[in-house]
Amino acid sequence: MSNADASQPQSHLVPVDPMAVDPGPAEAALQQELRGLFEVDTQEGLETYLQQVGHLTPQTWSQDIQTLYRIVHTIKGGAVTVGALTILPVATALEDLLSDLRSVEAAPPLEDGRLADMLSEAGELLASASL
Repeated sequence: MSNADASQPQSHLVPVDPMAVDPGPAEAALQQELRGLFEVDTQEGLETYLQQVGHLTPQTWSQDIQTLYRIVHTIKGGAVTVGALTILPVATALEDLLSDLRSVEAAPPLEDGRLADMLSEAGELLASASL
C-alpha cells in the first residue's frame, strides 16, 4: 500500500445479501405463524395421503393417484413458501414419482400390496422429514 493510499480511510463494510438480513419482529412473527400453519396442513395432508394409499383400487386408480399427487404438490409448495428445506427434496422426489404414475392409465397390479407399501413408506419418509 502506498503512502497516498494510507491517508484514505479504509472501509470495513461488507456487502450484505438482502435475503440474509434479520427480519423485524413482525416479519419473524408472520414467518413463525406460516411455519405453524404449514406443519398443521402437512400433518393433515399426510394423514389423507396415507388413508388414500390404503384404499388404492384399479377402479379408482386415476383419481387416487391424482389425489395423492395434489397432496404432495401442496406440501412441496408449502415447503418452498416457508423455507422447510429438509422436506423439499423428499416432497420433490415423491411428486416426480406420482407424476409418472399419473400417466399410467390402467392400474398396475395392486393385489400384492407392494405399490401401496412403497407409497406408504414414501409418505412416512415425507412425514419424518417434516419434523
